[in-house]
Amino acid sequence: MNLNDGKVIESFTARQMPDEYKPFVVDYIPEPIRTYIIEGAKTLVCDPAYIALPMLSALASAIGNSRRIKLKEAWHEPAIIWSAIVGESGSMKSPAIDLAMRPLRKMQNEAFREYAEEMEKYEKLEAEYQQALREKKKGYDLPDKPVEPIATRYYCSDVTVEALAGLLSTSPRGLLLARDELSGWVRSFNSYKSGKGGDEAKWLELHRAGTLLVDRKSGTPRIVHIPDASVVSLEVYSLLF
Repeated sequence: MNLNDGKVIESFTARQMPDEYKPFVVDYIPEPIRTYIIEGAKTLVCDPAYIALPMLSALASAIGNSRRIKLKEAWHEPAIIWSAIVGESGSMKSPAIDLAMRPLRKMQNEAFREYAEEMEKYEKLEAEYQQALREKKKGYDLPDKPVEPIATRYYCSDVTVEALAGLLSTSPRGLLLARDELSGWVRSFNSYKSGKGGDEAKWLELHRAGTLLVDRKSGTPRIVHIPDASVVSLEVYSLLF
């Protein structure tokens, strides 16, 4: 092969260059999401795709395991959408994702507020229960042991596969993983295992909503059947090359 051959160089360059950009067709998105995307893009002066793609992932996570598409008798697919927006620095990627995530973050903040209130009640009941245990010999009736509340989760950010398995085990409907940088997320795979783990395989299993089996340090494996985890991320164009 002659690398100085113009045809060879042209062919190599053509394979490396991305396809010509085609604008995202917002018209296919139903209302009121379509107007939210269009008006948001006008306000931020950004590509509508910067809002539409992360919003599709957020909506998929909201559907989660509550619905599935039946393609064939033995072929069902869940609502899982992994999306990433790529653009130059300063092209309003982060504000666009923030706008797309705003409804979900509002729900999450409300869920955390309710969780804090429930934890306050739980801690009071737990203290009364422990006091009753200490005074049991004195003839006091023992109250029912209080159940510790679990925070409702709609999304997460910087998590390992092991941590995500724990969140999914208490969030049967599903979760959205929102990462600020796509390259940083990929580089984090196996970061706690000296590069010898199997994070890539586990994330691929999550992409197809397969059964997630995680062996923990405690020796007790954690199994999540039919996990639902959509992903949204962003990346600066220059970092991909």
